[in-house]
Amino acid sequence: MKYRLFSIAAALFFLLVSPCFTAAAAAPLAEKYKGEGFSFSLPANYRPDEPPSGDGTFFAFSSPYSTLKVFVQELSSRVRAETYIEYSNRQLYLGKAGFSLRQKQNKTVNGYRTTALVYSRPPLASLGNDRNYYREVHVTGKRKNMVVTFWAKASQDYYLLLEKDLELAVQSFLESTKPLPGKAPARTALVSPHIRYTGKKVTLEIPPGEVVWGRFCPGVPFNADSYDRMLDSEVRLNHKFEFLMTYCRFPDNKPFPAEAIENVYRDGRVLMLTLQPFDGKTDWVAIPEIIDGKYDAIIKEWAEGLKKIGEPVFIRPLNEMNGDWDPWCAWFYGKDTDLYVLAWRHIVDIFKETGTSNALFVWNPHDRSYPDFEWNDPQRYYSGRRLCRLDRPDRLQQRNKPSCGYLA
Repeated sequence: MKYRLFSIAAALFFLLVSPCFTAAAAAPLAEKYKGEGFSFSLPANYRPDEPPSGDGTFFAFSSPYSTLKVFVQELSSRVRAETYIEYSNRQLYLGKAGFSLRQKQNKTVNGYRTTALVYSRPPLASLGNDRNYYREVHVTGKRKNMVVTFWAKASQDYYLLLEKDLELAVQSFLESTKPLPGKAPARTALVSPHIRYTGKKVTLEIPPGEVVWGRFCPGVPFNADSYDRMLDSEVRLNHKFEFLMTYCRFPDNKPFPAEAIENVYRDGRVLMLTLQPFDGKTDWVAIPEIIDGKYDAIIKEWAEGLKKIGEPVFIRPLNEMNGDWDPWCAWFYGKDTDLYVLAWRHIVDIFKETGTSNALFVWNPHDRSYPDFEWNDPQRYYSGRRLCRLDRPDRLQQRNKPSCGYLA
């Protein structure tokens, strides 16, 4: 009987203390990371998704249940901490794209002023285990020259775990005594390739070091009168533009404009179609709808129509996404640039599925971000070199930053 009681007691003791031995033998419970003038810790199950930016102002992490991004926003006499936080979330407060603010709290943690926001959006049916619950915490540096934003998302089931993870990050946040020396961003050499795209009738060829002049004429090519006015202007200029660019409200319920597009190629030119889900206002935020397949039939109709035409056509969807005048800017949907990438790739995937190999996709940020905040940097929206043939910043020469893109 004594032996049996001793065995039970020993077993209970082992069960109570064994987690301590297991924890001691396992990896550390937290990992420390250093940024530009600060440090913080995260649970050990977070892993960097990509190397930190060269200047230490952006980090991206993921865990088995969450996504975390860290942004460092420099402040100035024009941009104070309150300005940065409030403007970044203006569309969230308005409830755009179904986003709903659940909580906002200001408090001091270890001497640092913090602002925490909790918000959510309707889950997207096309995304399994959709990470549609968000928490962001802004930590204002004691020197008042920066705000460090911890922006994270998880599914509703894992939100409480995410909240604890960010609590660790904020509790461990520490500024350096002196700011770390800044690193100049690496410059990407612009390469001038030999471009040659051939269709049924038209070939676009641009030798290295040369350019092709193009133009945008309102109404061209969809309005016959506008096309005639363009031809008259070319007579006066004594120059025929080989490349035309136009804007289309897209997706739209209008039939695919096959005749108008074919006319461009009969005229020996190449067309760039700028596809914008825009109705003149900023209430229509189409990004979640594109991801969820609401417009798949329309996108497929255009892909099949362009495939039938069989000429090289440039597709520029959702351009200038880092401008707050466009409702596909992440400013309108919780600063979640991942959603933009998913929508962009969804359009491309449908074109690939239909075999429309003559469609050449153009990824096109604006040359400057509005708002010019780290979370809105063009790099946050990049959809990947494998998906686009041309990375085209508007007015590239005005901003020598690697995020602006280059010929691919």
